[in-house]
Amino acid sequence: MRVESGVNFGHEVKRADIVLMNKQRPNTLYIVVDMKKQKLKDGRE
Repeated sequence: MRVESGVNFGHEVKRADIVLMNKQRPNTLYIVVDMKKQKLKDGRE
């Protein structure tokens, strides 16, 4: 598992919040998680 890691998407490198790798092949990504801040309005619409 890596936190705040760079992930290759084609020719670009983007940041992911959490990256889980395959145990047998640690260079192979298994799950990529990118969290976004929820826009809250304190119950108001």
